Amino acid sequence: MFGAALLAPSILSAQNFIQVESGSDPVTVPSIVKSLDTFSTFSFAYNPVTPNSICNREYGIDKMDAFSLAWNEATRITKFKPMYLGYGLGVQYSFDKDVFTKDYTGKDGSSFQNVKHEDYLRFITAKVPVELLFRIGIPNTNIAVVPFGGFDALLHVVGKKMLSVDLGPEYGSEFTNLFNQEEFPLPLRRFNVDWHIGMKLMFNRFLIGASYEAPIIPLYKGDDMKISSNQLNLSIGMAF
Repeated sequence: MFGAALLAPSILSAQNFIQVESGSDPVTVPSIVKSLDTFSTFSFAYNPVTPNSICNREYGIDKMDAFSLAWNEATRITKFKPMYLGYGLGVQYSFDKDVFTKDYTGKDGSSFQNVKHEDYLRFITAKVPVELLFRIGIPNTNIAVVPFGGFDALLHVVGKKMLSVDLGPEYGSEFTNLFNQEEFPLPLRRFNVDWHIGMKLMFNRFLIGASYEAPIIPLYKGDDMKISSNQLNLSIGMAF
């Protein structure tokens, strides 16, 4: 199915080479990491987030930017195929800023034209992924292709909204805790579950990757509406 994924790699030396059976002749290729049984990765990712249409229609949120750091471990779970069980821990910072103007008329008839508003949205989220990976070495190169897929448990540690209105220092800013129903009307879930699928390329110890992530348990689901988001993860990192 995955071609080279069905080949059986074995340690050739204590250095950085492995032997892969390819047809009747073994092929010697550089090993990506020290061991074929386990490997670790540390990565930094840019995560453009796309909220669903209800977020856009009801709250004017059509996109968010995000950055994340993640540490992942992968342990080989089959003897004859390079299949791994992956797990790890990550943290993601998501944010959005919307600037707009609005006109006001005071009770005394005074008029305020083009009053500047700045609307900020912030999330800090802990993520625990569990996934299956194949590490497919390309013969006679130091490159490996790593397709993967799995699930993420998400815990939203912080979810805040801030509105700043430029009407003078006496007005200040308004802060809203999105997970406090006394401040925000919808009972948002701090705990969510997503699924993801993606691919990594490993060059010696360096890696680049891309994956797509979508919700299973969304941020909010009511009788007539759901608040959720999809995101693309573009990562760079190192393998150990």
